[in-house]
Amino acid sequence: MITYIPTLDRGNPFTVSVHCWETPRFSPALGVFYGQKAVDNAAWGVRVIIDGICVASDTFSTSVTFPQLITASDFSDAHGKNRPLLFPPFHRTVLSRRDWDISDDLGRIKVCISEGYRIKETYGQSFVPVKEVVCFTFHPAPLGKRDRHVVNQQLT
Repeated sequence: MITYIPTLDRGNPFTVSVHCWETPRFSPALGVFYGQKAVDNAAWGVRVIIDGICVASDTFSTSVTFPQLITASDFSDAHGKNRPLLFPPFHRTVLSRRDWDISDDLGRIKVCISEGYRIKETYGQSFVPVKEVVCFTFHPAPLGKRDRHVVNQQLT
């Protein structure tokens, strides 16, 4: 799914909110292809990808309560604290493109949700994605009067 969202100023903190209005269910393929161990350790994974770079990721189990908020990136500062999610710059070049490809990364914020399972490793747990369930693609659009006119011309 692709949607246009108003652009925040570059570097402003923002939050990704993951919602589900019914109990999410894993596909039967998880157990069939990956065994009972995968079913026993089944989890949902979410990745936030900005301009093609995964900046935040999280996993949650079947007993999750919604909404799940992602406010921090996977990158830490000099003090070891995770940095907040920061809004990316607007790429003006996307307005002048005549072609349009859903898989493009430039100028896009993608939120991808997958099913998979957790495995224990020496330093904690790791998530093994099995199937991407959905990927939402957000294309920031500028709010300025001049920019809004250019965006509207491109969309018509």
